[in-house]
Amino acid sequence: MKRCWNLGRDHLTLPNEFGGRKSKSARSNWNGGQQGLLLLLEAHEHALDVNRCLWDFAVHIVDLKDAGISTSNLRWLLCKGYLEHARERSLIGALNRSFHPDSGLVFSPRTCFVLTPAGVAFARQTLGCRVDHPVFNGILPDQSPIKIPHWDRSRQRLTLAGLIVKEYKVPAGNQGSILDAFEEEGWPARVDDPLWLTPDIDPKRRLHDTINSLNRHQKHSLLRFLGDGTGTGIRWELTDLLQEKTTTLEERRHSQGSLNGQLDESIRRCVTAARAANGEVM
Repeated sequence: MKRCWNLGRDHLTLPNEFGGRKSKSARSNWNGGQQGLLLLLEAHEHALDVNRCLWDFAVHIVDLKDAGISTSNLRWLLCKGYLEHARERSLIGALNRSFHPDSGLVFSPRTCFVLTPAGVAFARQTLGCRVDHPVFNGILPDQSPIKIPHWDRSRQRLTLAGLIVKEYKVPAGNQGSILDAFEEEGWPARVDDPLWLTPDIDPKRRLHDTINSLNRHQKHSLLRFLGDGTGTGIRWELTDLLQEKTTTLEERRHSQGSLNGQLDESIRRCVTAARAANGEVM
């Protein structure tokens, strides 16, 4: 995926007071416009299809409101970590779009939005994408190039892209509580510290130690957990190893395909030679 401008997540992270865990699933809290979500998901898929930066297809707030998403809906999606937003400052006649980072929950008529990886997963789940819309080219949700983790509490297993990241032989304790929180909310960019307050235990230190434990002894080091800088929340991100593994797998498939082609050609030549030796007409 090409990057057309430098707008890091640090510029777009919402203040911590905007966050907050919910007892219900993310999907059950959504009462916004389905067409607006589809518009965002279409823009995301179009950018992937033509190998462009996601912000080249960022959706204007006016279009989203026309599609039925209210300002409150947009604020909720931002607080959940499902959207990023910025103010467009493209000049007339410019070849590429340009933006100015925005933060907080105040929008302008030039504000534009893109889905985060967690937002893509949320939109697909909410829209029930098994997908019959032509823009998705028949790609099912679990075949999306955007990967999010999955925490199976019953098996005590954390996976990503079909690979085991962590597997616990005993109850995961504090680590499990954090993974429960992420799984319950659909893996947003950040969740609040879900651990119970306990007398004589520093919650910030406990959270720091638990995050370190999540990052240790991974069978496949595909995920990195981080604090949010305040000691009250947890973030997650993909490591470079996932891309390396994906690239390696594609290279192996390509090599296998080349080998199969060579074998097919060798067999064809053998058959041709045998027929020629038997005087068969080719």
